[in-house]
Amino acid sequence: LDQLFPNRPVYLKRIDGHAAVANQKALDIAGITIDSKILGGEIEVKNGKLTGILVDNAMLLVEKHIPEIDDNDAIQYFSELQEECFSYGLTSLHDCGITERTLDRLEKSQSQGKLQMKIFALLEDNPDYYDRWIKKGRYTNKNITVGGFKVYSDGALGSRGACLIHVYSDKKDWRGFLLSDRKHFENLAKKLVKSNLQMATHAIGDSANRTILKIYGDVLGTKNDRRWRIEHAQIVDKNDFDLFGK
Repeated sequence: LDQLFPNRPVYLKRIDGHAAVANQKALDIAGITIDSKILGGEIEVKNGKLTGILVDNAMLLVEKHIPEIDDNDAIQYFSELQEECFSYGLTSLHDCGITERTLDRLEKSQSQGKLQMKIFALLEDNPDYYDRWIKKGRYTNKNITVGGFKVYSDGALGSRGACLIHVYSDKKDWRGFLLSDRKHFENLAKKLVKSNLQMATHAIGDSANRTILKIYGDVLGTKNDRRWRIEHAQIVDKNDFDLFGK
């Protein structure tokens, strides 16, 4: 990438959104060096040099420098993607982890008659949103509903950010990591339980699943119909299966 694009920043994201590769120009703009560190992310270094591979929260160091697309372009993209979905008979979807700005764009598109899809949206895990939306609660505007928050407890398997109980078979002494400390998830759960909003937490690794399930159990207790979610629940230790029911 550096040879082909020495002066243009390049940032290519993995299909699952949990890793990316950046060229040196993009790393320079983000101020990333071999000494850079970030909680819940990895900046890969090999042989004393940056490889350009960024995992999970490390990606945010570059992404915050990428300008957002224009509102009119966004609404046009909504229309094009809607038609693509309709062509397959898909008339509603869940949109997990959106910003308030994206919600504004969706509502604007709906008010203009350009968006007919039913959308169940979950807000991104942004502390600036907590108090406002907990007070507001579940929100519906015609075909658009905001029902809770999408939270990320760990990363993905392929980029080895999924938080595992045992070490990865192909990476020595590596178990992945949580994207925030346990207290963050506990505090958010305690806030959301006081509202009618759902907590939907991405958990891939068995350690991450165990952590979130135990937090849900502590906060929700037993008998409830809150329908809080574990997104993916990809690897779950057999000793933890019963935690879903509890």
